[in-house]
Amino acid sequence: MSAEILTVMSLTSVVINVLLLAGALALLWHHRALKARTGKALREARDDLSAVVSAALGVGQRVEALEEKVRRQTERIEQRDLSEPLQQSYRQAMQLIDSGADIPTLVERCGVTRGEAELLENMYRADSTRHATVR
Repeated sequence: MSAEILTVMSLTSVVINVLLLAGALALLWHHRALKARTGKALREARDDLSAVVSAALGVGQRVEALEEKVRRQTERIEQRDLSEPLQQSYRQAMQLIDSGADIPTLVERCGVTRGEAELLENMYRADSTRHATVR
């Protein structure tokens, strides 16, 4: 082989090695840039997840508070429903007393005991007397 061919082959080999090295450096640079973008995206995703978890905990606490409030309201409604028929009987008895009904009529129509009917009548009279003296 001639010296010229060896020189061309050597130069070709050097050019190929330089091109390979440049390609490797470009890949390395691209890999680092990709790693940096991926790291940033991972940090952002972690921060977003942290915010979502924090918000979920807050919502959970609010749901628990609302459930407690609903439970208390339900208890109040149930207590009111239990006392409503009795109050209705007393209202009816007061209306009957106002229209002049006697104790046996109150017991029969309102489902109250004789003692309750007497108490209601006494309360009505006391209230009527109080209103009459105020006027």
